[in-house]
Amino acid sequence: QVKGVMVEGMTTGIALSADDRLLYLANWLHGDLRQYDVTSPATPVLCGRILLPSHPASVIPLTPTTLLINTCFLTSWHPHHFPNLPAPIITVKADPVLGGLQYDKTFNLIE
Repeated sequence: QVKGVMVEGMTTGIALSADDRLLYLANWLHGDLRQYDVTSPATPVLCGRILLPSHPASVIPLTPTTLLINTCFLTSWHPHHFPNLPAPIITVKADPVLGGLQYDKTFNLIE
């Protein structure tokens, strides 16, 4: 706890949408991606959360509706040591208007 607020997880990636309205946090400890509406920075609102098939390390918004998620800190040896885990790079579809996240099962990339 920090000043009465429970701190959850371990944020390993953070990104702000191009319009400065949505904040994305990659939560490695819980294996999820969170989407916050920060139009009022003093009172952010959780508007999307998705559990990923692997723990996220970083998040990059490619477009307003597509996020690129790196799920491995050490991608060069991931396929050799973890062949049964999902690919280290996946995409998530985001709804920038209503909020919400959806795992895109059609795209995976292994280096």
